Amino acid sequence: MTTGKSYTCHIENSAKSNPLGGVIKLNSAKFVALDKYRRWTYVLHEVIHLLGFSEVLSQKWEYLAYNRKYTAAELTVTASVRGVTSKRFLKTPKVLEKARSAFNNPNLIGVELEEQGYYYNNINANNVSHWDARVMFNDIMVIRSISEMIISTVTLAIRR
Repeated sequence: MTTGKSYTCHIENSAKSNPLGGVIKLNSAKFVALDKYRRWTYVLHEVIHLLGFSEVLSQKWEYLAYNRKYTAAELTVTASVRGVTSKRFLKTPKVLEKARSAFNNPNLIGVELEEQGYYYNNINANNVSHWDARVMFNDIMVIRSISEMIISTVTLAIRR
């Protein structure tokens, strides 16, 4: 059993249909067994999901430069890397800017997203939910936890 999962609650009748609330469901027995630092980083990871870093909520992201939602083509791109033929990359302008700066690579097409994970209603729930750990090793938004998690400028750029 996992330590926890996050769920979001949407109010769809608002003008922008942005989520107005959410719930984090935890396995309390496993959660209290974690040290204080891991509990804090775990909850922060789940809060970032509630703030929008998820497959469902990414469809509601505002493209502020154009005062509208991102289209699927503006949000992600698919390419082949390391033998994975359908690897998805997040490519919003701010994420690209921060990733290109962090990796000192002006040619990045985006930041790799995790392709492994769990499925919900035949949809990979990790599609736009976690960075690929091979690239963003100890970022708070990779799928697994290590002892020294960081909040990168790339993660902070998700909703900007």
